Amino acid sequence: MPPAVKVLHTADNHLDPKLTTLGPRTMERRRDFMEAFRRVVEFALERRPHLFLVSGDLFDSVNPRNPARTQVIRAFRRLHSEGVRVLLIAGNHDMPRSVEEGMSPLAEVEASGYARFFPSPEEPGVEHVDVGGVDVAVVGLSYNPEVPLDENPLRYANIRLPCEGDLCIAMLHYNLAGVHVPPAWRAPAITREDVPREFRYVALGHLHARAVVDLGGPIAAYPGSTERRSFNEE
Repeated sequence: MPPAVKVLHTADNHLDPKLTTLGPRTMERRRDFMEAFRRVVEFALERRPHLFLVSGDLFDSVNPRNPARTQVIRAFRRLHSEGVRVLLIAGNHDMPRSVEEGMSPLAEVEASGYARFFPSPEEPGVEHVDVGGVDVAVVGLSYNPEVPLDENPLRYANIRLPCEGDLCIAMLHYNLAGVHVPPAWRAPAITREDVPREFRYVALGHLHARAVVDLGGPIAAYPGSTERRSFNEE
């Protein structure tokens, strides 16, 4: 019998949020977001999953402050030292929208050597992880800010998700047709037909509430944000 593949899936951590309207409470709330992320990392260190997937918006912007970057790299170093593979895609918050915005901060995280970042919004990246002889292929595609909100991002760029392993997992940061999305989270949406039936799991990000959908073969899931925020916080 093949071994069970253990996956920890998180998204929408929004580390180092601006929150400038909160005045003196800004730093307190930033600590809340980081502490929520730390709990996820500690849980992973306890459970030792094979894969630690971050499906977009790890950071709240493309230019998080250095303390947040440093704490993330240190957290991923701990996971790496325990044999946990960390894989990342960019979401609509931490994906640059123009050349002037530079590169995603996730590229710096990958340069640390403790994580794999799939930077392209048009060419799916594939990482193969051997789990007890099982070839687990993780396919990652970052958010594409050039896709109109009413378009299907995969069909817009003529993208097909490749399944190249014994067990295939996809990472995407888009809405899923059929899942209720508040107006504030409007974004391009994929459909269940966009996911080949050979895939086992689709690790989604963008929706801040937990949702699990059976796609008739693959299971798609939003883990929900790790720290809630509200326009009424002030």
